[in-house]
Amino acid sequence: MKASPTIFADDIQISHDPNVDKDVVLMELSELLQPLGLELALEKCSSTQNGGEITFFGQTFSQTSTSSLAERLTDKIDKCLKVLEASPITNHQKFLLLRSVVLPKVNYAPLVDFAPKTPLDSFDNQYGPIDQMVFKYASDLFAVKDLSETEQADFFTNSASKGGLEMVVPSLYYDFMQAQQKAVLAGGVGIFKALRAEYLKTLQDHPGVPAIGYAINDFTYLTDNELFDLIKPRFQVLNKELDSDSKCLLCGNRMTAQHEIKCNRNAGIRTVRHDYVMKKVLAKIDHHRHPPGRQNPWQPTLIRQIGET
Repeated sequence: MKASPTIFADDIQISHDPNVDKDVVLMELSELLQPLGLELALEKCSSTQNGGEITFFGQTFSQTSTSSLAERLTDKIDKCLKVLEASPITNHQKFLLLRSVVLPKVNYAPLVDFAPKTPLDSFDNQYGPIDQMVFKYASDLFAVKDLSETEQADFFTNSASKGGLEMVVPSLYYDFMQAQQKAVLAGGVGIFKALRAEYLKTLQDHPGVPAIGYAINDFTYLTDNELFDLIKPRFQVLNKELDSDSKCLLCGNRMTAQHEIKCNRNAGIRTVRHDYVMKKVLAKIDHHRHPPGRQNPWQPTLIRQIGET
């Protein structure tokens, strides 16, 4: 077989001599997979032969060129920012989502983009518009005024020790990440661990902020504090127009945005409800059927000997 297949889960990328017809390669590969119980979906296959294009890992390739991820990710960040802006949460929570969830959806791109660096308008590379959109949104979010574009970029991306917000944007880090890509292609071992170590050492003050490329598949690492700040609205009232005369029906104190989770009476009711539910659950457990030595009925076990279930 005059081809070199590379298999990624349910996707296959095949490199072969341009003089060999793609249909011949596909038939040979189908015959190889058949004894394994696998079937090649020929109707889904595409080729760069005869001026065609293929899309792989989000990038479009032809025999003469590679399209950048920038255009698709620019549309993606635009939609994410619109959703973020329309969300009924505080500005602080919007910033946490911007830095920890939205940005990692796009900022990894220079690590995997094989398209050449392309200056765009006044930007040094094709990811400049993404940086600009993020900086504009953050500026509006925090009402940052009277700063030049360079000062804005420094404020949003510098480390906390320099008064910055430590955001990772693709255009600013383009050359840095492209250099890491070349190191990987050159056979670098553990290069991403080295990248993270160097990034934390030189660019950030602590490991609790999002790392480059850690959310490629929407997997995002959140610190405990960030997670707490994001889930807090689920358990409290966030009413921007609270009536100053409104009183809690349980304790009589003034109702504030966080009173629901601070009210002692309310906490007591939750505790009683929890105890009631637990007693009902425990009542369903047969305390007479437990392993030898476990005689305390308030430490039930669901372990059963084989044949007793």
